[in-house]
Amino acid sequence: MSDDRTHRLLARALATRFAPLTSDVASVSITPWESATFSGARHQWAVTVAGDGAWPAAKAFSRTLAEAEFDLPGNIVADIAVTAMDRADPQTVSLKVEALTVGCA
Repeated sequence: MSDDRTHRLLARALATRFAPLTSDVASVSITPWESATFSGARHQWAVTVAGDGAWPAAKAFSRTLAEAEFDLPGNIVADIAVTAMDRADPQTVSLKVEALTVGCA
């Protein structure tokens, strides 16, 4: 699976974790990544969550994201985390999410 397709699938999966709140997942970057034995990509998104309960939902999302499972044919999520969280107002939270995906056979 291409890194771009993986990026889009992960963005969609992130957005669904906030339902029924409104969320917007905007792509920030995707960068190829390689080690001596693996290849993949580093991904970044800017996520905005809005609605009653946005702050508790964002905090819960941040706490549980590292253990989340993602269905990405041909890839695994080696690492994923919320790297920044800002409460713009009582009903709007902005997050920065970063992930590392690695191709698998």
